[in-house]
Amino acid sequence: MTASGERDEVAEDSFSQALSAGGYDPQHEDVYATRPGVMPKLVLPPRLFAAADLDILSLESFKDDRLPKMVRAVSYELEVVTDPLDALVSKDTLARLLTTAPLGGG
Repeated sequence: MTASGERDEVAEDSFSQALSAGGYDPQHEDVYATRPGVMPKLVLPPRLFAAADLDILSLESFKDDRLPKMVRAVSYELEVVTDPLDALVSKDTLARLLTTAPLGGG
C-alpha cells in the first residue's frame, strides 16, 4: 500500500519477483500451506557464471596456502549472488570448451 492507502503495484511486482527468485511458485500453494517453513526441493536449471564474480575457496584461502594437517576433507556450498552469463555467452563458452584441446595435450 502507498502512504495514501492505495495499492502499490510496483511494490507488489518487486515482492513477487523476490519470492520467485527464492524459489516460490504460486502453483505449489497447497504444499506451502501444509506447515510453516515448507519449501519443496526445486531443481534449478544449470547456469554458467563468470569466475571473476565468484569468491572461490582455494588453498590460498588458508594460512601458508595449505590445509591444516588435521583437516581430511573440505566441502562447501556457494550462495551465488550474481547473475548467470546470458544465453549467447553461455553457448559460446560451452562450444569453446568442447572444441578446445584438453590441458596436457590429450
